[in-house]
Amino acid sequence: SVILGEDTLFGTDGQGRRLDDFGPWTMMVVERKTPVCWMRPDAEITQAEAEKGIDCSPDGIGCQHTRCLNVAYRTGRVEVLEQSTPLERLTELIRGTAEEIEP
Repeated sequence: SVILGEDTLFGTDGQGRRLDDFGPWTMMVVERKTPVCWMRPDAEITQAEAEKGIDCSPDGIGCQHTRCLNVAYRTGRVEVLEQSTPLERLTELIRGTAEEIEP
């Protein structure tokens, strides 16, 4: 899924924004806690739900089998974030304001 919000790569209307307006470590695609049909754009994750944290909301971000999150960034990198990722860090990645990422 993608995250919809005022400060995200996809606005509240679901329209994509210019990649150049966001840093390289912007979450583009995330795993969601509860699966939905990919043809339901109205079922995307809201910024408010995503910023609650990993596995903190049934309508938010997370994984079905462990307390983690698979995420793909603007750079093309894919990684697993643990539930223990600080909310401040998670918010930076959602909003595309993270300065760097660990190797």
